[in-house]
Amino acid sequence: LEDTKKKILSIAPDIIINASAYTAVDEAEENKSLANLVNHLAVKNLSQICAEQGSLLIHFSTDYVFDGESLHGYKEEDKTNPQCIYGQTKLRGELAIQSSGCRYLIIRTAWIYSEYQNNFLKTISRLALERDELEIVMDQRGSPTYAQDLAIVVKDILGSFDEDSINKIYHYGGSVCCSWADFAEDIV
Repeated sequence: LEDTKKKILSIAPDIIINASAYTAVDEAEENKSLANLVNHLAVKNLSQICAEQGSLLIHFSTDYVFDGESLHGYKEEDKTNPQCIYGQTKLRGELAIQSSGCRYLIIRTAWIYSEYQNNFLKTISRLALERDELEIVMDQRGSPTYAQDLAIVVKDILGSFDEDSINKIYHYGGSVCCSWADFAEDIV
């Protein structure tokens, strides 16, 4: 905490974008402490530093803060009800930000993919070359979100936000809702 605080105070940024997270949803069930450390406690510390520094914190969160029961997606004001450790720790991070006194924007997103790093697109592309058949779940639905589209949205927010648009939660996701199986079929 102290090293992070010293580094941020030495830079004195106006804006901090936090895209870090423990995102291994299934593994979080076994690594509860690590998931909590990264998704909650580190975010709490960062938001406290932002409050002291006067920096705006842009934080990425997830649709896993909801229970997944909605057939029509979620609105920012819908009641949260996370069903897994990952979602619970991400929600604790959101709540820590909101209670810290820092200026913030929380952006909830879902199913991030790109041609870089590890993600569903790259995994399915690799597996499709290695296997004749893939088994992908059909019972989960979401909105695949292209990472570069999300980056453009953040850039647009930074170019046009005012004090009335801060200290709020926003949802941003791809425009198409599908199952993991549908997404995999499109990728292949």
